[in-house]
Amino acid sequence: MTDQLLQTAITLLIVDDAETDRETYSRYLQSDSEITYRIIEAATLAEGLELWRSHSLDIVLLDLSLPDGNGLEFLEAINIDHAEDRVPVIMLTGQGNEKTAVSAMKLGAADYLLKGDITAKSLTTTVNRVLRETALSRQLLRSQQQQILISEIALRIREFTNLDDISNAIVKEVRQFIDADRATIYKFNPADMSGKIVAEDIVSPWQPCLDMQVQDTCFLENLGGAYCEGRIFVANDIYAANLTACHIKLLERFQVRANLVVPILLPNANKRILWGLLILHQCAAPRIWLESDVQLIQQLAVQLAISIKQAIAYQQIQNELAERKRVEALFLEQQAELETRNNLLEITAADLECTLEELRVTTEEQVLQNRLLEYEQYRYQNLFDFAPDGYLVTDLSSRISEVNQVILELLAISREFILGKPLVMFVASENRDFFYSQLNSQSPSSNAKTTWEITLRNYHGDLFPAEISVIQNSNLGNNKPQLFWMIRNISDRKRAEQELIQLNQSLEVKVTERTQEIQLQSQMLEQIHDAVISTTIDGTIQTWNFGAERLYEYKSDEAIGQNVSMLYLNEDLSLMISAVFRPLLENGTHEVELRNRTKSGKIIYIGLRLSLVRDEMGNPIRLIGCSDNISDRKQAEKALKESERLFSTLVSTSPVAITRFDLCPLNCIYVNERWSEMTGRSAASAMGKGWLDAVHPDDRDMIRGLTEHEFFSPSSRQLMMTGEGRHLRPDGTINWYFSQLVKEFNDSGEVTGYIGSLTDISDRKKCRSSLESKRSTLAICLRKRW
Repeated sequence: MTDQLLQTAITLLIVDDAETDRETYSRYLQSDSEITYRIIEAATLAEGLELWRSHSLDIVLLDLSLPDGNGLEFLEAINIDHAEDRVPVIMLTGQGNEKTAVSAMKLGAADYLLKGDITAKSLTTTVNRVLRETALSRQLLRSQQQQILISEIALRIREFTNLDDISNAIVKEVRQFIDADRATIYKFNPADMSGKIVAEDIVSPWQPCLDMQVQDTCFLENLGGAYCEGRIFVANDIYAANLTACHIKLLERFQVRANLVVPILLPNANKRILWGLLILHQCAAPRIWLESDVQLIQQLAVQLAISIKQAIAYQQIQNELAERKRVEALFLEQQAELETRNNLLEITAADLECTLEELRVTTEEQVLQNRLLEYEQYRYQNLFDFAPDGYLVTDLSSRISEVNQVILELLAISREFILGKPLVMFVASENRDFFYSQLNSQSPSSNAKTTWEITLRNYHGDLFPAEISVIQNSNLGNNKPQLFWMIRNISDRKRAEQELIQLNQSLEVKVTERTQEIQLQSQMLEQIHDAVISTTIDGTIQTWNFGAERLYEYKSDEAIGQNVSMLYLNEDLSLMISAVFRPLLENGTHEVELRNRTKSGKIIYIGLRLSLVRDEMGNPIRLIGCSDNISDRKQAEKALKESERLFSTLVSTSPVAITRFDLCPLNCIYVNERWSEMTGRSAASAMGKGWLDAVHPDDRDMIRGLTEHEFFSPSSRQLMMTGEGRHLRPDGTINWYFSQLVKEFNDSGEVTGYIGSLTDISDRKKCRSSLESKRSTLAICLRKRW
């Protein structure tokens, strides 16, 4: 059954207010190739409880801390509703919540996991283990219940000789245990294999069929068929069980959807005789009959066969005894007639003797009852007077009519003074409203006892805590309602409770200290390859790992006990509060880059990751820092910035316009100031495809067509493309430019974009135009001359 459970789809509820955590756990679970999960998520306690009530769940992942409550409230709620068949719950808790997680385990949680340590393997392993343990527990419980049921049926068989009583007990017990809609016992007529339902137990709204005659042609044709051989019939769904049409029609007549049939075979000398069938019906819907259910029905069928055989034997014996008695009666009839008168006289004498005996017994019982009543009255008075607790009797307004000695001692008052006084006069003034509310809550029709704690004041004015229990009944003398009070001084108990609270607080402090040590060791192990240093709040170094020795050149015995400020430059100490400690106290963690000085005096740059450790009250008690050497990176960053500065200077002072494009050839990402001077437009207007607006309208189609040029093909080896064009400035003037476009590569040799340059050739164009004009004029003159 355990493997069968894990092979089906597992319905799992995740209750966690962090959406990212829910997504992570769902991904971890879905990575399990052995189990299919149907995951339901909830972000709050209320939503989780609603989903738990409305869905049939197999397991729950429950966050301990939720926006509207905590996981312990969820456990208490499901314990109240389903204490016997509880859904397993795995608690999810953060660092430092182990104590609360233990409390969750006491409330019934199957296990708990630390959120920071959860991996896909640990989560799926824990869920699989809990599912298997739960399935095994349920299987064991069901097996035990089956054995108890079989034992009870066997006991009833020994107790009853009437077959009807045994049959009715079996169908009732087995239907309730397996939770079927109908359980019946069907008895065959050996002559024609017809039959009758002789016992039935059914739930509403399904149709009863007790004493109904059944004519099944299937049994008539093969005289019981496979049932005679002891075979069983299991149909999880009659429409998918390959049954004949007549068989389905017969089952539909009884509203059957799923069917489990076990033959009842009586032992005989030659072969077993098919007496009848033990049948279970599921009417509402199809049902998968478990192997354990089938085995249980088979065992009960054997028990029923034993009881039938026993009943048949008993009936035969009864018949033989009846025949023997009939013969003896005939033989003794005459003798009986002769002895009739004597018998009548003896009977009369015996009746008289019985009557006298009954009178004597009745008289003795009455005397005994009177003595017992006197003894009970005496015992009650002794208990009332000498009980260790205070007892008193009042009317419904709390006016005192009877008290015992303990009450007089508790209140330091005499019996004559207290009788007739209201009990409220001995209640502390600040508790009297509460006393009246409890007094008024006593229901006239209820005899339930109520108990509460209150502060009383004795006759001398001394206050003491007391536990009061009160119950209402009637005075047998006047039939008026009265209140019985029990008052107990709980001063010693209150002191013991306070001592227990102090002891618990002491234990919690020790647990907290141990938890802090474990957290410290865990964090150091996780970051062991870097320098890991822990300090007190004032900066005194407490731990110094091998990574710190390697980075700072100080041995652990040289560093522990020193202040961590020895690692920092004096001019940087003034920045520590604002750059390090303030954000650390606000956020609990902080990352910063700082300068440090090693033992040899070498200045290095470090990347520092700080964590703040707090005690259970939230007060900071320790700092944990993890640092690594980033000097090489800092030098590289400085060189890169200098290179970028030189490039920016060259570009901004260049006499030509510079442009940059990404892999989409028409998408501009940068222009320099010279481009703005040439086009009369701002650099912002050139971004994207805005630079095309500066191109002369007659040239734009030509520019767009260049995107299809082989130069832009990924396989092209052409490194540069050149051309000429015109800009149309906003003032209407036109200038010519000569363009060069080259490819930009990354370290892997892949094209990452394009860099273009534009040279103003307007003057050259004007000179060429003037030269062409002069050549034309000269040619005209030469033609006229010749």
